[in-house]
Amino acid sequence: MTQVVSPQTVTGRFDNKEFSFYGWTFRPEHVADEFWLHIQGSSGSPSFHRKLVMTTGSHHMQKYWYHTGHSRKIGLVPLVYLIESDLWVPEHTAFLQPTEPGLPVREGTWNKVCNQCHATGSQLRISGPDAMNTQVAEFGIACEACHGPGEQHVLAMLDVATKRSDLAVPLSIVNPRHLPPERSAQVCGQCHGIWTMTQAQISSWANTGHTYRPGDDLGASRRYIHGSEDQHLFDDIHGEDSFGQMVKFVSPAENITHCCDRLASRTRTVTIRK
Repeated sequence: MTQVVSPQTVTGRFDNKEFSFYGWTFRPEHVADEFWLHIQGSSGSPSFHRKLVMTTGSHHMQKYWYHTGHSRKIGLVPLVYLIESDLWVPEHTAFLQPTEPGLPVREGTWNKVCNQCHATGSQLRISGPDAMNTQVAEFGIACEACHGPGEQHVLAMLDVATKRSDLAVPLSIVNPRHLPPERSAQVCGQCHGIWTMTQAQISSWANTGHTYRPGDDLGASRRYIHGSEDQHLFDDIHGEDSFGQMVKFVSPAENITHCCDRLASRTRTVTIRK
């Protein structure tokens, strides 16, 4: 769940105590209703004092985001708080991703990527490296993410004449249970999948958000990667970077032993069923 930082939403230990990772020193601070992170870089690097503005995660771990000072661009704190263990750990050690030296700094990642699935009705609105006017309808996976636009449904339910359990009253909302199996699965697939888009689709998405709405054909708004026959589509995007070197797609019927030629034990095999 993505939420605005507040005493009610923050689960991390902000007790003004210092700790270090990779030569960096951190001090989480709680001042009145605000949460801050003091960061002292390694080897005499300048220190930073960042006010935290947003959280992601509330069950097993929680990430924190700070305002960069540029438009609506936000940066990811290079730490994650493990709720059950009551521990701060480097963010990149808590997720399956390529090994990176030190503590990677990720600014603008939310604006370019994370908002698609950790918010509802998002629009990137990016016009430059520091010009990110990202907008969302709601933080988190709200009702409309899976049920589609709900304005007409709400208006109908507020109408006294239709506010009753009458099956004859049509509901102007999508219920995934009542969709054909493929379309129902696509409601989940809008986030739980890997895809590519044409340049025209990317341009539209960057300015006005994804055109897909629950119940639509998801394939009309993006091209999904389904198996080894689509490996080249993934390689076109990630083939040269470290993430691309970790992932190889196979179809369920294939023998997957040949996958180990990709960086040996660093290879992650992804089997996707159509």
